[in-house]
Amino acid sequence: MTNFSSDEARSSIEYITSVVPKVRDNHVDFQRTSERLLYLLQAIEEGRKTGAATVDNLDAAMLALLQLIKRAERIIRMELQRSLGDRTWNRSEIRAELDRLRTNIDKYLGSQVMSTLNKRFRADKQSPIPARTQEMMRALAWLDEKENSNAAWPEYVTLSLNRFHLLFTRWMGSSILRAAPVRQEPSFQFPGSKAQDFTDRGFSSIGHQGTIAVNRLAHSLNQTTTAKVVIKGLKFRHGGSLSSKSRSTGAILATTLATPGVVTSQETNNVVLQLPKSAERTDLCNLIETKGYQIPDKLEVQGECIVVKVSEATSVDSLAPGGLQISMSTPILHYFNKYLRYHGLATRPTTPGHTLATLTDDKRGVVVGGVAFQFHRTLRVPDNAPRPSNLPPSLGLFPLEPVTKFGNRVPEAMRKGGFIMPMFEREAMWMSFHDSMDTRPAVKVSVGGVNAITGVAKSSPTPPNSMQDYVVAGLQPWLDGIMTASGVVRQFVGMSHGSGYTVEEQVTGKVEHGGLQFDVFPVRDTEFTVQNNKTDFFVEKTNTPAELSLAAGDELRLTFLQNFERHRLPSFVTLDHRDELPNYLNKAVGSIVFDASYFPLPSPPNFDIDTMTCSTSLSGLGLAGGGEITQRIYEDTNHIRVYDEDGGQRLFVHIVTPKEWELITGVIAPITPISASTYKQSNVPWFQLVDGHKMALSGDANSSLSAIKSVAQLDAEKQAKPSDEIDPDHPPSCSKHSRMQSVCVFRPCSHTACGACLGAVMMLQMKCLTCEHKVERVIGMKDTIVVPTPVGDVDGLEWDVSQMEELASLAADSKNVSIIHLEEDRVSPLHALDPTSSSSRGNIVIPISFP
Repeated sequence: MTNFSSDEARSSIEYITSVVPKVRDNHVDFQRTSERLLYLLQAIEEGRKTGAATVDNLDAAMLALLQLIKRAERIIRMELQRSLGDRTWNRSEIRAELDRLRTNIDKYLGSQVMSTLNKRFRADKQSPIPARTQEMMRALAWLDEKENSNAAWPEYVTLSLNRFHLLFTRWMGSSILRAAPVRQEPSFQFPGSKAQDFTDRGFSSIGHQGTIAVNRLAHSLNQTTTAKVVIKGLKFRHGGSLSSKSRSTGAILATTLATPGVVTSQETNNVVLQLPKSAERTDLCNLIETKGYQIPDKLEVQGECIVVKVSEATSVDSLAPGGLQISMSTPILHYFNKYLRYHGLATRPTTPGHTLATLTDDKRGVVVGGVAFQFHRTLRVPDNAPRPSNLPPSLGLFPLEPVTKFGNRVPEAMRKGGFIMPMFEREAMWMSFHDSMDTRPAVKVSVGGVNAITGVAKSSPTPPNSMQDYVVAGLQPWLDGIMTASGVVRQFVGMSHGSGYTVEEQVTGKVEHGGLQFDVFPVRDTEFTVQNNKTDFFVEKTNTPAELSLAAGDELRLTFLQNFERHRLPSFVTLDHRDELPNYLNKAVGSIVFDASYFPLPSPPNFDIDTMTCSTSLSGLGLAGGGEITQRIYEDTNHIRVYDEDGGQRLFVHIVTPKEWELITGVIAPITPISASTYKQSNVPWFQLVDGHKMALSGDANSSLSAIKSVAQLDAEKQAKPSDEIDPDHPPSCSKHSRMQSVCVFRPCSHTACGACLGAVMMLQMKCLTCEHKVERVIGMKDTIVVPTPVGDVDGLEWDVSQMEELASLAADSKNVSIIHLEEDRVSPLHALDPTSSSSRGNIVIPISFP
């Protein structure tokens, strides 16, 4: 065992200790766990120095310790994710995992040592330190990097992580044991060296207790250095297949070496073998031959397989008491995804509580969670037509700019993140959804915090088993307005806050949110099959054991290939190379399932070959209601449980007026290309869909959206006048020089200026050449124009520090935007009509929402 393992262990233990203050709960227990792990490490290191244990025992103990540390990292990851709002792991689950780990650690420590340690822990009254979001994200990023996951992190997190790596590497490289702490970044300060701390408190002599700890750790390795292999289609040496022989003799061929959490099926068409993880092809062939079977010519990987026992509790750790267990009320699909996450076989694109949104190159769209959102200018449909209008065309895309680009120039209510988009009052819009990853995630659309499908405000969550309150990207190509009836929407029209026009004001009577809010819920990993382990029947993976009428003690067999292939190794192997089998065995979490096959023989003996395989088929503006449009909201064909609500990502689009856009960005808002003549053009296309083959949602006559008044109806009482508009794509001439094209406009006088006039105004102490009024702001046509201001008594203009910083910030134009989720901003969870309700299964009503 190299010294690298010792360094790796110490590094991980110190890291766990440094993260403890950042988690929500269990601070003291995590601290005690890291202390115990460090003691075990010291025992091994002391054994190497004194020769108190054999080298083999020391190496085996180090391997076992590294696995204990790995479990501790998993649990601290779970707690960090829960602290950021992830509901995958609840408090009791994390507590149970932590208690099991502490119990396993404690059995390696002598009673005398434990007594001394507990006295010390009772003397330490450590007060929990409030966790900060960015620190938790950085801690998770570090763990993700250790797992080589594909999690996407914002640039400021990765830069901070790189600085932390540099400091930590220097700290580890200078000395393994040091008395004084190393200077670190304040937010990630490492405690003083625990090894020295132990020595100072009377742990300098590990002696006999350390030897016992090492021997016990080495002995425990027997449980973790073997792997299970399930082989289908083996033939007996005398010519019969396994299945035919077993049917005639009733023999039970499953090995008795099985342990909780792996395949222990008594099926007679499987052979279950236990091998050391270092076993090679020759070892496997010898074992197969010893059991009385022919050595196969080829072994093809069918996936991994785990057996889960139905119980009152849930466990995803095969080494826990009782092995893998699923509670009666947990959907199998949810359990499988939790299992993958616990064992590091699946990662989310971002951590809970954080979204990474990517702006397209043309700044006319944004991608979140694999869904590309675009917002289209369009014609206003008539409000007094006898029937709903067809779908209006797209007349260009609205531009988007990240909120974070403009700092304090953005109103405080918008600083939660996301993007700003300019709209003129009474301008119409529709949005499109493109599923770039072809996974069909669910998208909840809210207008000013009011659900665009059901009309329910986020402060009043929809009860379970209600109508579908989301659209499916890839199924629903676009949305033109709020759903007011079956097959009918009222067009999205921009209106100012406080006027009483907006959907938010009409539903809630308040002006709080404005704009648009989107929650994108990814699809869970469904690439697996579920079979009753007794009957071999396939069962529905979205159901719970209770819904399948299973009883405590029944077993389910979960087989997965796609995840196995995607995250670790290819799905086909002939075991020709020396290192292929150890690679599979070392990476296995459950049992690896192989399908054995044989080359044809010259003479045709009367074989009965069973070739069954393990199948894997398996404040700005708000939005008001305009005229009615014929548009169906398509019914989701998936069960709502396939969506990972804990992995939801959020997008805010704040709608601002042209004047606010100018103040924030420093450029003219793109003018709407729509004029009175546009409506009269005969070649403007209007669209009608032939979509009768798709199921659509039925409207609710009692929905708050059905009572929304349109802009035209409210205009009968009050009418706003449009403001003068400047088209930045076709700038007007300079107010002073009619033959020169303007490059900017002065505010508040609104006179336009060419480049020469702009320079002259800057030299004239910012007075307009046309009207001689004070110029307070210079607004560019396409690009921001930053002008210097007088500094002190200096004659003329100079750049001050704040202006230089503004220029620097304008130069930084990243397309990746980080959005932090605040719990108070969260849109309520998904809801949909239960497909197992009385309409399809008698009068059974099954709850579909789980905490």
